[in-house]
Amino acid sequence: MVASITGMRPAVSADKVSELLHTSLALRPGDFSVHLHHPEDFLIVFASREIKDRLAGDHFISGPGFSLSLRR
Repeated sequence: MVASITGMRPAVSADKVSELLHTSLALRPGDFSVHLHHPEDFLIVFASREIKDRLAGDHFISGPGFSLSLRR
């Protein structure tokens, strides 16, 4: 899955993206990893196919100071 910063596109770290995914999507530590990825902002790698399938589809998540668009 890829995650893109939307809107004003502030500088956001992979740690901040990870924190937002944990709180917004009820994910636990070890369920996924976040990697810088171009031309998208981040690549999200899930620990299992079950987690990936549970999050199938596009998502838009608003966090403190930035928003993410997630898609396959």
